[in-house]
Amino acid sequence: MPSQTWLDNIRGLPLPRSTPIILNISPSAPLPSLVSDLPASDTLINTKLEYIESQQRESSKLHYELISLTKTSDLYVSHVKKRSESMKKLDGTLKKLSWLDDI
Repeated sequence: MPSQTWLDNIRGLPLPRSTPIILNISPSAPLPSLVSDLPASDTLINTKLEYIESQQRESSKLHYELISLTKTSDLYVSHVKKRSESMKKLDGTLKKLSWLDDI
């Protein structure tokens, strides 16, 4: 009868939580080189990543459009304020000249 080794003694015992899980990965397995070589789940992940990136580009584009519109509206408000001030000055000038109507 062969003598038991330490490995035989611990076989069947529950593993403590600190024991790392060892994956059985073949070192000779080639890594996927092209998207077409990737499994379907990786292709799905890449598709989702591409979608997220396109949404980020669209968001950036909309952000710059919003900034542009904000600047345009600020310019418009500034123009309206200047126009309002000009109209007030003109109104004041017309009131000063109203005495000419009495002549």
